[in-house]
Amino acid sequence: MGQYLSIGLATKIYVEKDRLGKEDLEKAFINNFKLSLYDVSEDEDCYILNLKEEVLENNLIELLGEMEQKATKSEKEKYIKAKKELKGKNYKELLDIADKQSVYKFQLLKYGNDISYMLENGGAYCQIISIESDGKVYFECYYDIFTFIRNSVIESLNNELKYALVVTIIG
Repeated sequence: MGQYLSIGLATKIYVEKDRLGKEDLEKAFINNFKLSLYDVSEDEDCYILNLKEEVLENNLIELLGEMEQKATKSEKEKYIKAKKELKGKNYKELLDIADKQSVYKFQLLKYGNDISYMLENGGAYCQIISIESDGKVYFECYYDIFTFIRNSVIESLNNELKYALVVTIIG
């Protein structure tokens, strides 16, 4: 097996409470993040940000279309297939498809994906739906390059879901 570099939609983000207060949650994210895309709840240890259903449903196909335009020729077909498979699906259906990992450009990766680079004080991880991955990779220090890659991708897109994109190592 190995580890892979992935760009995906953060569907659920966990932020450790001992790092900041709830009132500081939005300003703790460094660049290009919109808390308004998420419903915020909390448990004993973490603030939990869940991507709003309507945000995913209303923006997914357009986002995949934008990613398709930036993909290599061989990857474009995978985006076309993903859009066809996902079009018209509701939130629950989309998550079920992502969980089954039956669509290559739309695969749920559930646990422990570190996105601490996105917070001033660190302490964040997420569940993502991977829409682009490549690898095998090995990093010891990656915060600055992940921020650079994420900001570059976000800057090149128009879709609102771009603010839910994260870069992480999976596997």
